[in-house]
Amino acid sequence: MSLSKREEFARGWRVLVAAALGSGAGVAPIAFYSLGAFITPLTHEFGWTRAQVTSASLVLSLGMLVSGSYVGAIADRYGARRVALFSQPILALSLAALALISANVWSLYLGYFALGAVAAGTLPITWSRVVTGWFVKARGFALGLSLLGTGVLGAFLPRYVTWLSSAFGWRHAYLGLAILPLSLGMPLALLFFREAPADIAAQSHVARRPLSSPENSTRSWGCSFREALSTWRFWQMSSAFFSLRRW
Repeated sequence: MSLSKREEFARGWRVLVAAALGSGAGVAPIAFYSLGAFITPLTHEFGWTRAQVTSASLVLSLGMLVSGSYVGAIADRYGARRVALFSQPILALSLAALALISANVWSLYLGYFALGAVAAGTLPITWSRVVTGWFVKARGFALGLSLLGTGVLGAFLPRYVTWLSSAFGWRHAYLGLAILPLSLGMPLALLFFREAPADIAAQSHVARRPLSSPENSTRSWGCSFREALSTWRFWQMSSAFFSLRRW
């Protein structure tokens, strides 16, 4: 039975809240939005240039690129909830490890590369996978709301890091960042973040399948990696995401 948009939100709002805070306290917003607040203390202590510090964002992107492409497949096999709950403590440990960086700028780059590589399970792809299973008619709006946490946390993070650095030092600021996924994202993920029940997931899958395709009876919805590489949409989206991350 098809549900209205209101009924979908009544059924899945808890999952949506967990996804919003989980993605907001994930590796991408925490690492990217907080980096600017570390420029002044790091340049003052180690004598690095601003360019050297900000280059950590590119290294972080490379780390996420290495493992991020596998996150979706792992979530499909083991479940997005398991991936999220496994990745959040790893994210916290990786952020805390950044408090140990030394005067060698490569320790900064190694730390941020490892952060992106090992905590890619907290990227929005993990959270949105579950959201799309709970929402059909309101899927677009629900996905937008699930990413709201990244903007809210992103506006809060620079002030938070600046305050911690001024009051306790930049090393303790990294420890303060490590608290966020454990205090904001993980509790709600444990309580509310669930894969959609089988009947709801099946309805969602049918809704996504192109009805006009004669291949529906013989193949699953979607396309292979090779097929994706041959579409202009893939390259358009990849270029847009790369440009956003770079600047």
